[in-house]
Amino acid sequence: MKFTRLSLYSILIVIIIMGSGILAACGDEEPTDKQAQETAEQKDGDKKDQEGKEQDQDLAVTVTDHMDREIEFESHPETVVSLMPNLTETLFALDMSDQILGITDFCNYPQEVEDKTRVGDAFDLNVEKIVSLEPDLVVMGGGEMMGEINDKLDEMGIKTLVFDPQDLDEVEEMFLTLGEVFDREEAAENLHEEFKQEREQLQSEVSDIDETQSAVVLLEPESLYTVGEDVFLSEVIELTGVENIASDISGYDEISQEVLLDQDPDVIITTYHDIEELKAMGALSELTAVKEGRVYQGHDDKLSRPGPRVIDGAREVFEEIY
Repeated sequence: MKFTRLSLYSILIVIIIMGSGILAACGDEEPTDKQAQETAEQKDGDKKDQEGKEQDQDLAVTVTDHMDREIEFESHPETVVSLMPNLTETLFALDMSDQILGITDFCNYPQEVEDKTRVGDAFDLNVEKIVSLEPDLVVMGGGEMMGEINDKLDEMGIKTLVFDPQDLDEVEEMFLTLGEVFDREEAAENLHEEFKQEREQLQSEVSDIDETQSAVVLLEPESLYTVGEDVFLSEVIELTGVENIASDISGYDEISQEVLLDQDPDVIITTYHDIEELKAMGALSELTAVKEGRVYQGHDDKLSRPGPRVIDGAREVFEEIY
């Protein structure tokens, strides 16, 4: 009998021990559906955070402007003020009309500029008005006056980007840089390609000319202010297919009547004068180009602005001469 009771006690103890083991094992079972969902949501959130960080890094853009400054953009600017006509024309060419908050008084193309807010001209820009528009970016040209404006805007926390293209290659680079900054890369590539093709086509036609005409370029009324070498317009004049008689002049300067009469160019390219004005300028009426009516009016804005229309301006003069 004692043996039987002892056996029963032993069995009970074994059952208790086994039960404890089973309960412990249950504690190690897989998490509940709710726990699994919470874990999955946490992992998904971490993944999205990481993807967001990577996307922000992809949006970041760093470009070097014409002041040799490295300008970093954490995201693409949404709005812009343009302080140069050539930049305004380029922004419109990139289909950015809705993003342009302000322009200068000198910005006269395309027609849509009529609806834009004016912030003054290159000689009298209203910095306070620019700031009041709250642009994400101000694009501007080079030079001393623009440098002063740039410093003032910088002090007021307005980001700026400076473009001062000195040749046609830099104009093409300007298109691509603006496209990169404003997330208009496809439009910029198309503009760049069209510009490049028009340029190469005109250069090809110029190379086929049998006899190059000599020319002088007159830029201002009532003066003999002309263009020499080493400036943007001198390269544009080469595209018209003429030989510039003022090539020994550096930059922009006045040419004397004596030199002009001595060189007696085949043609005169002007942005202001007409034949009657030149006839009224004393001895200039004796120039062969004046006598033969070979004075050609170039489109000042197209020829002088380093922007999308400059090749068109050069072609117009080329076709008038040849």
